[in-house]
Amino acid sequence: MNTIHKVYLNIASEGDRTHRSPRFVEDVVREMLRNTAEFFPDLPDDAFVLARQVNFEGIHKHDALAERYGLLGDIRRELGGGNAAPRHTGLHEWLRGEAWTPDGSAGIPDLRRA
Repeated sequence: MNTIHKVYLNIASEGDRTHRSPRFVEDVVREMLRNTAEFFPDLPDDAFVLARQVNFEGIHKHDALAERYGLLGDIRRELGGGNAAPRHTGLHEWLRGEAWTPDGSAGIPDLRRA
């Protein structure tokens, strides 16, 4: 069997698997975050993570989108059953060293000065 056939069969089998167990976009994002926390246990809690899934609908007049971003420590707490942070640190805040914390202090070091 040549390479083209193998690739086609892999794509077809992946499509079959996803159709047998469909997921909502928010479930896909949650799984991406869970995998990130699991596969990269050495990433620090102040690492910024963004997960986004868009399903382009063919039979509906709208697409489905889910997104979650923030500090990995907050996401780990949520995945562990803890409460969600009342506010998530955005990418621009994180890049400026202005991570949101409940007490209003900067939650991450300013890496630009390192």
